Amino acid sequence: MSSAIHVIDCGDALTIANVAAIHHKIQEALKNSSNIELAASDVEKVDTAGLQVFVALQKEVEKTHGQLIWKNPSDALRKAADTLGLTKCISLD
Repeated sequence: MSSAIHVIDCGDALTIANVAAIHHKIQEALKNSSNIELAASDVEKVDTAGLQVFVALQKEVEKTHGQLIWKNPSDALRKAADTLGLTKCISLD
């Protein structure tokens, strides 16, 4: 597995409606790298399902001794993670 950083664009919504597409992007990225950067500056909508994907991603990255990096996480994403008590769990702190 490469130590290069794979960038995933989170788009503008992390919700149940698009969680399958995000999950697919993550699974493809993990085949090539254990270091994942999430471009999240455009995220406006977030729900629990969207955040659950990143909890699972954080666990997977930890297993492979990789790193989860957030690039400019939006206020909406930060607020949703904070409300659910997931800020530290998904390395958003």
